[in-house]
Amino acid sequence: MASTAEGDLDGLTSLLAEEATMWADGGGKARGAATRPVHGREAVARFLIGVAARFTPLDAQASITEVNGRPALVVRDAQAAPAFVVAIEAVHGKIQKIWAMANPDKLQRVG
Repeated sequence: MASTAEGDLDGLTSLLAEEATMWADGGGKARGAATRPVHGREAVARFLIGVAARFTPLDAQASITEVNGRPALVVRDAQAAPAFVVAIEAVHGKIQKIWAMANPDKLQRVG
């Protein structure tokens, strides 16, 4: 099993479809957010593990909810403010599409 200091690459890769695509919205204010879509299972998995370490605050709390009609993970900081949101679309049990948002202007609207 391949893993990094931040996460389980094989475990994450196994959840993704071969042609998975990820879009990120940092609004030009979230350093490290992808400026173009990331394509392919391996590239998406590696990118997600890398940015999770940078964007996840200490004492983070995560919850599953619905955002824009899709299942989403909302990660909050110690003051309960949203740090980032990750929404997914899965087909046949594999994640096909991922939308990650760390744009602080849009995060203000997350309840």
